[in-house]
Amino acid sequence: MAAKRCLLLLLLVIAVLEARNQRLNMLQVNKDEYLRLRNNMIGEEYQMRLGGKLKLSDSERQVNDILMTLKAKELDSARENVTNFPPAVHFFRAKALIDKSEVFRMIRNMPKGKFSQFMTPITVKPGGGSGWTLQLGRAV
Repeated sequence: MAAKRCLLLLLLVIAVLEARNQRLNMLQVNKDEYLRLRNNMIGEEYQMRLGGKLKLSDSERQVNDILMTLKAKELDSARENVTNFPPAVHFFRAKALIDKSEVFRMIRNMPKGKFSQFMTPITVKPGGGSGWTLQLGRAV
């Protein structure tokens, strides 16, 4: 009786392994197909990012290339010495790094365009004795 159970269990394990092997063989793709699928997936994920579907003009693309080169340079420097990476250090130390950063200087000097008029400042004024009142105003 025990021998029959062992034999049945062994046959079941063999059947499961063969089924798994057949499924693996069905999923096999060659290297070129894998790379094509991988690149498509990376491209789709890139499109999901903020601004991923934004089309840049030639001059905007040139500025973006310069900005990304500066960013890569600063990230490489941070990899060599983590104390050169503003998010990794205390604000009092990071402030000096931010002020010296070419990337932040470039962003700071970029024109803000008409979107700046949509920024809504929030002012907080003491309320009628029971807390604070938020007053929304439109930037001019």
